Amino acid sequence: MLNGSPHKASLSLMHNALHEEIDQFCKQVAAANLVTKPYINWAVKRVTRCLQVLWPRSRTNLFGSNATGLALPTSDVDLVVSLPPVRNLEPIKEAGILEGRNGIKETCLQHAARCLGNQDWVRSDSLKTIENTAIPVIMLVAQVPCDINMSNEYPSVLDSSQEISVNVLGEQGSPPRSDNSSSEGSNALAGSKMNKDDCDAVRSIRLDISFKSPSHTGLQTTELVGELTQQFPAALPLALIMKKFLADRSLDHPYSGGLSSYCLVLLITRFLQHEHHLGRPINQNLGSLLMDFLYFFGNVFDPRHMRISIQGSGIYLNRERGHSIDPIHIDDPLCPANNVGRNCFRIHQCIKAFADAFAVLENELLQFTAECNVPASSFSLLKKIIPSIDSNEL
Repeated sequence: MLNGSPHKASLSLMHNALHEEIDQFCKQVAAANLVTKPYINWAVKRVTRCLQVLWPRSRTNLFGSNATGLALPTSDVDLVVSLPPVRNLEPIKEAGILEGRNGIKETCLQHAARCLGNQDWVRSDSLKTIENTAIPVIMLVAQVPCDINMSNEYPSVLDSSQEISVNVLGEQGSPPRSDNSSSEGSNALAGSKMNKDDCDAVRSIRLDISFKSPSHTGLQTTELVGELTQQFPAALPLALIMKKFLADRSLDHPYSGGLSSYCLVLLITRFLQHEHHLGRPINQNLGSLLMDFLYFFGNVFDPRHMRISIQGSGIYLNRERGHSIDPIHIDDPLCPANNVGRNCFRIHQCIKAFADAFAVLENELLQFTAECNVPASSFSLLKKIIPSIDSNEL
């Protein structure tokens, strides 16, 4: 062989092994999500019915990873509630005539939380309201009976990636029945008290519920992410594996300084735009893409000097010194003035994790030889950088 050919052959073998492992991981995630889907549907319908008792014309929509296909089995379910125009998130300024001086002043979020807290399917110690944030949210755990009758449930709210709206109506389009209705058919457990201590009888679904407001762009970002994953097919498997990678290191939550899913998708999109600029095929080897991504964002990218934008065909901009104190600048395609990376104060930990993972894989390359007859499927490369990749959670 010519000089360098053995190394290239080994690298190609390693890329193929990684590609197969990533593909297998994505299939495992899809299978696990398929099992979870009916339980998510059940929980979403109960939330919708509960809130429509308060606001009959309210609409509950699914957004985020469960609407884009980027959910891991451990992902929370994000819901946004749209209220009729006559209501808003501001508390009532004063009690009405009939309410008297003791009329309750509360926001819609607080009203919804009080109502949800009385539902028998909500784990009593799980409900929390977070209000001092840009987007106030209700966090709760729904306990879904494991023996729900799947065939008698309403049409799935997660069946179509195109239909991200989850406006749940009753059968034949009729208004939804309240939770205490006795006409649930074979799903008798839905209206009865559940044994919350019996972990074998219920399945827990974590829900994050927010209310639509001018600053709430959840539905728009969900639509954008869907468009990006269609334009760049490799973005979806790369995002899934990198979400797992970051979750393994507790670097996947923006409220604790990690990279949000939206930030991650924008990073991956910009990376794939650059690959396209170099004339490489969009559907190239996933193992090669993963290693290149880890190398670039671990060893080349400098958030102090480089700003990311996917506008047009994508670009890396120079950050002006003193222009911003944000730890990383990622332009929001929906609002370029908005920096979606402003809360990622642990970005340097993310970068170090990328660099370390690339170094691990580079060291593994020494075990590959051009004459190696061991099938690529026998290697466990992803486990070297994501220790929990084969855990029981999938």
